[in-house]
Amino acid sequence: MKKIKVMEVCDHLGWRSSKVHGVVRLFTFILDRFDKEKFDITYCCLRQPSEAGRRLESMGAHITYLNRSRFNPFTFFDLYRLFKKNQVDVVHLHGNGASTFGRLAARMLGIPNVVHEHGVQPKLPRYAIWTDRLLAPLSYKIVAVGQAVRDWVIENKKVDPSRVEVIYFGVPLENYKQANPEKMRAEKERLNIPSDYKVVGTVSRLYEQKGVRYFIDAIPIIREKYPRAKFIVAGDGPLQEELEHQARQVGVEADTIFTGFCPDMPFILSLLDIKVLPSLWEGVPFTVYEAMAMGKPIVSTNVDGLKEVLEDGRNALMVPPKKPSLLAEKILYLIENEEVARSLGEQAREDSKRYHINLTVRKFEELYSQMYALKSGKAIA
Repeated sequence: MKKIKVMEVCDHLGWRSSKVHGVVRLFTFILDRFDKEKFDITYCCLRQPSEAGRRLESMGAHITYLNRSRFNPFTFFDLYRLFKKNQVDVVHLHGNGASTFGRLAARMLGIPNVVHEHGVQPKLPRYAIWTDRLLAPLSYKIVAVGQAVRDWVIENKKVDPSRVEVIYFGVPLENYKQANPEKMRAEKERLNIPSDYKVVGTVSRLYEQKGVRYFIDAIPIIREKYPRAKFIVAGDGPLQEELEHQARQVGVEADTIFTGFCPDMPFILSLLDIKVLPSLWEGVPFTVYEAMAMGKPIVSTNVDGLKEVLEDGRNALMVPPKKPSLLAEKILYLIENEEVARSLGEQAREDSKRYHINLTVRKFEELYSQMYALKSGKAIA
């Protein structure tokens, strides 16, 4: 049986000032999970090599880098030649540049493509929205990571609803176990966290979208009522210095630990008693699936895709965005009501079973098979 040759194409494998993002994490999770008897998966990045890309390559990924800038029109010709040389059967596109040039190149070669929408994008430039509107008919499907993203694509990019399919992401649940107690004790000592303190934290890229500034604004309110707590901000990004300055301004620099990039997500989550997701807008981030898999009590904003997998009072406590006082109130409630926190975490762990990355990969395989059948039939949607 001939293997279906799939090429995953993305704009980049790392933001400036941030080592990883959602597309990289997706590639990391799916890398070894396809049926190798049926699918041959390769990768293409429009930009230059990066640390995240090298990490993927060390795991066995075959990546082609085009070394092109954001709007370089020669990207089209590069992709055309690459698809043709590799006899690609199916193209899976991630990012605005990849979707623009990749759709055109795939169409010229008669290769079906699917575009992946990873989140709502309220600040997406108008030209990008109009480009997507014009090119949408060239794709077999638009895949959204959640219903909120699907709705946003249909409303803003005017895509026919029948062409937009939701495939939820997930994580390798078997990897998300509480860390060894001795290792955790040593790490808390290193971070100067007393053993009897509660640890509240957020894990994300440090970008405006993630709302970390509102978490920091909530810390003085929490500390006033419950001083035996430490706060972790894990992740990197362009706002790190600004957020550290904010912590100094509100007087919580001694209680707030900025860890920078954390490659071992289960370990950093093991340190937390409460996981906070203060996002302003979202698709459905991997971090929510990870916190659920670890059985962590979650306090989250009720935006977009977060409210699709989290339910207030059932597996999380939820608040409106940009409300640090309400965020503090819910965090304090969980600190002071350990049984409620435990119950929410247990339910979150149970609900996480719906979001195993294996289920995502099976959906991808089904989609790729449909597209390959379409290509074999010489008909492109």
